[in-house]
Amino acid sequence: GNLQTTEERISAFKIHGPLQLFFSGFKSDTDNHRENFSSNSGGGLIKGVWTEDLFRTSLGLSTHSEKSGLPGGVTLNDFNLYPKKTYKVLDNGNTRTDQIIFSGESLQGSWRSAFDLNRRLKTIDSDYVTDGYRTRNANQSTRLGLRTWRDWDSKNSHNRLLLGYDNDGWTQDRDGFSQIAQNSYAVYLKHEMVFKPSQTSLFIGARRTAFDRTGRGGVDGTVNEKNTSWETGLSQRLGQTHELYLRLGKSFRLPNGDEFLCYPIYGTCPTVTVNMLQVQQSKDTEFGLKANSSQFAWDLRAYRHELKNEIAIKASSAQMVFSCGHIRAIVPSFNLGSLALRWLAV
Repeated sequence: GNLQTTEERISAFKIHGPLQLFFSGFKSDTDNHRENFSSNSGGGLIKGVWTEDLFRTSLGLSTHSEKSGLPGGVTLNDFNLYPKKTYKVLDNGNTRTDQIIFSGESLQGSWRSAFDLNRRLKTIDSDYVTDGYRTRNANQSTRLGLRTWRDWDSKNSHNRLLLGYDNDGWTQDRDGFSQIAQNSYAVYLKHEMVFKPSQTSLFIGARRTAFDRTGRGGVDGTVNEKNTSWETGLSQRLGQTHELYLRLGKSFRLPNGDEFLCYPIYGTCPTVTVNMLQVQQSKDTEFGLKANSSQFAWDLRAYRHELKNEIAIKASSAQMVFSCGHIRAIVPSFNLGSLALRWLAV
């Protein structure tokens, strides 16, 4: 391709009785559209799947690495004169991700059960030669998911009941100076019903999560809370291709690493602000109409998110704002909606 872009991919698949083996690898190189922005990446995956009548398990190992230049920003005047220009001709970075995934699924009577175990290691090294410093960001995460569900039919409906448990552990070390450790535990359930005569679908679900996050380094902070989120909704088929739907719920999100533990050199994160940091919560409403056929698909929806303790970027200063009050109008809390279209030529 252009910009000195080359890509190579290889894959292989083998079946031997109940065992399936899969292998893939890739390599990609490009100069990109700026000076000192060339990128070289590659990786691979090996996965094995064992399948029997009532049991299925899989084990996968993957790796991905990338090395690239870091051209930094450019002024508008210099961009207009020479769009490829960079002031940092030697800055560079490396990223590597290694992951192991182990999963299984089995059928016991009328209940089907499954588990997922995921372990990931990721390092990001950056060498800012022009400014004379280096950074290293090392992340480790482990996730365990357990779930069981049962399907059954009654006289006028089809039902599914789902029960589950999630456990996530995540740590981050920045240059040996700042550390974050987070753990979360959650139980959840969901019930779905489809009424056969009218083709009306109804679901309701709830999730209870307990989590703790601790930051140490130049700026310390702690979050330790419990949260209950839920959602419910219904949909109605309108003929063979159209469906009308409504969803209500309450959700939340944790502050991410950059929001939670700021670099003191930026001078934007007083200790008292970080200690006051809370979990963002949202009351959600969504209403829409969608259609799907062999030739086209579209989805028109309107939605509203009412935010509490919003975490957002303050546009006037490009600094992170940590809100401790009710709804903050840093970004609009009401959205008109969205329209998605897809057309297939046959």
